[in-house]
Amino acid sequence: MKFSSRIFSITIFFFGLIYFLFHTNCLHGKRKFQTGDSTNGKILTNKNGDWYIEDDLCKPRDDFVRAQLKMENSVDIFVYPTTIDKWVSGRIIREGKWEEDHIQKIYRILKSDPSLIFLDIGANVGAFSLTMAELGNQVVAVDALGDNAGRLCASMTINNLQDKMSIIHNALSYIHEKVSLGKFHLNVGGTFVKQMGVSDNSDVIVIDTILLDDLLNIYDFKGGVVIKMDVESFEANVLRGARNFFQNVNVVCVLMEFMAHRGKVSGQFIVEFLQKFGLEPMVSNSNQTTWPMDVMFTKPNTRLVHR
Repeated sequence: MKFSSRIFSITIFFFGLIYFLFHTNCLHGKRKFQTGDSTNGKILTNKNGDWYIEDDLCKPRDDFVRAQLKMENSVDIFVYPTTIDKWVSGRIIREGKWEEDHIQKIYRILKSDPSLIFLDIGANVGAFSLTMAELGNQVVAVDALGDNAGRLCASMTINNLQDKMSIIHNALSYIHEKVSLGKFHLNVGGTFVKQMGVSDNSDVIVIDTILLDDLLNIYDFKGGVVIKMDVESFEANVLRGARNFFQNVNVVCVLMEFMAHRGKVSGQFIVEFLQKFGLEPMVSNSNQTTWPMDVMFTKPNTRLVHR
């Protein structure tokens, strides 16, 4: 009896140890990111305050469609089949282009200063991120969709840009919580934060949020930062969680999708927040209801940006 009890105790201890090791160093296929490790070439995600590396997401799948960007430089890119995403992926497959005017503006700014870091918030499949990494600037691409993060990683790898890029797989907000994501039919780029909290629907994608401030724990943004932000009307919430970031980082330019905020309280908040840090909207008047879909905010000395 004593022998059986001892075997039982050892078994319980063994499985308890395995459980502890699994949850402290690995979480559902993720391995823990250690302080001091390089972020380059990795997909990182934050869960309950800890950073993990998601190696599994970076493996190409049958539904990764290989295409080519043909804009400021030529870059291979993995997109979606047009039966899933006819807008962004469809145009890249047909023409090799997406938002080329905006990409050209950002490209010029980064080309003028190789020390600038490009922060792509709402990176989608990576038309902006891959172009800027190929230019030679450091890139941090942020996206809430695992399918986007996987394609970004596969594209980064096939273009040998691991030393220039890293990917954050989280949603950005002003508090730490879980959020559900919503999608539009045939438009992956329209993915949005559908509701705060966890949904009971097993088909809904649930992701942990982080603050932009949290990136200061794993990145050194000494060289200054250029931001592109397109998170489907959630831009103001991202900035609400970014005060420390803007106080500690030299953000020289923000290109933001502004359409959902025109003439609204959120739009006024965005303008006032960015102006506190010296970023002025490049528009011809102060009436926000007449502003374009996308607005660029810059500091006065930002070079190679044209209205």
